[in-house]
Amino acid sequence: MKRFLFLSMIVLASISLAIFLSSCELFVPEPENGTIRIISIGIDYSNYGGSNKPSTLKGTVNDAKAISQAFLALAQAAVNLSEFSPESNIIEMLQEKGKVYTATDPSYPSKTNILDQLEIFKECDKNDITVIYYSGHGDTDGSLLPAYSATESNARISPEEMLEALVDIPGKKVLILDSCFSGNHIPHDETTIDLQTSENAWHDAFASLWEKETTISSDSLFVISAASTDKQSFEPGDEGHGFFTESILKGLGLVNEDTEDGETTYAFTTPPACNGNTLTIDGLFSYAVSEMPTEYVKLQSPQLIRGLYDLVLFEF
Repeated sequence: MKRFLFLSMIVLASISLAIFLSSCELFVPEPENGTIRIISIGIDYSNYGGSNKPSTLKGTVNDAKAISQAFLALAQAAVNLSEFSPESNIIEMLQEKGKVYTATDPSYPSKTNILDQLEIFKECDKNDITVIYYSGHGDTDGSLLPAYSATESNARISPEEMLEALVDIPGKKVLILDSCFSGNHIPHDETTIDLQTSENAWHDAFASLWEKETTISSDSLFVISAASTDKQSFEPGDEGHGFFTESILKGLGLVNEDTEDGETTYAFTTPPACNGNTLTIDGLFSYAVSEMPTEYVKLQSPQLIRGLYDLVLFEF
């Protein structure tokens, strides 16, 4: 009798524990929604005054403008963001033909101004997402070529400088680079998962759980590069968009152009890269690669690098 009573108590306790665990979501508060911030950089090098003048690019400024417009439309329609202000959350840094800039203009994409803007973003919240988009030249080591500055002749932003600038920005960091050799901005080590080339990505992922963390947490940095470490990124040269950015824009659902007073605006549409009502980094990258002309996928080898988890950008 005692044995039966003891077993009954165990069964009852097990049932109670199962019910409690199944309802734990009632007791665990959902994480607070953060906001999203984007710096969109486009440089055509039409005013370059340094030595070794780079070739002028035709689609880069259009790339940066369209990316910021797309993120603006999506952010305003999303339901997973907290306070969002177009004036402070969307920063365009452009250098384009026919425009006159001064060294004191913080929106001019010189090396100093770009790094200063990233410094400001250190005031972000831990729940925020910071997106840095860049369309311009990349050097053979992956270094970004900022707009010309007389005081910073032949300046470059190396992959190490960029990653160092991101370390102290709270929350998630997303780096989207449409530039040659941009894969060099990917911190390859034991905590980095290369979804594009690693055949044993998930085995590597679980093994990395037991390794020492890198300077930037493996679950806080996401890098999308238009090209691998040794390949170039291409544009058609008709003042449209780079092939990679064009495919990203398609994934973001940038349609319904409305041009007024020389400015183009875009209406919101659910991005085709969404899975249901959710747009993630993985979904955007996969869709973009599928939309690129096959020959340019082979020529460029776009890369996506992240840690163990995908990142939700927007929910609608």
